[in-house]
Amino acid sequence: MLRSVWVSFLLGSMASCAASAPNRTGAATAPRATRPYAECGAERSKMLKDSQVPGVVPAQPTGIILPPAGRSPDDVRGQTRLLIFFVDEEGRVARDSSDAPLSTDVGWSREFRAWLRRYRFLPAILNGCAVPSQFSIRFTF
Repeated sequence: MLRSVWVSFLLGSMASCAASAPNRTGAATAPRATRPYAECGAERSKMLKDSQVPGVVPAQPTGIILPPAGRSPDDVRGQTRLLIFFVDEEGRVARDSSDAPLSTDVGWSREFRAWLRRYRFLPAILNGCAVPSQFSIRFTF
């Protein structure tokens, strides 16, 4: 009997800690979509027309975004570049949304874009709907 009470106490304590724990980025948990996808057509249309719609909770990375480790080409090494890309309503980086001029090394640029597409985000939220949005970040290579 004592053992089951102790286990219940431990499990209850862990559950309450997990409920209030920050996400992997160290920030408080971001708002989530509360409306079904089918009801969100108007919100998605607004975001596709204008990325500066008032009341939008911006997309948030689910982890820390760091440039890939390894060799950077000479033409970008030590430089800071602003990358702008789109995050869809499922939190994925849209395939061809990054148009940043990266490097004259075409192979490295292709690998960098593929690396960027592997990142996941909590999508932007507008009126309880997950919506596509623009995301920008500065990288120093």
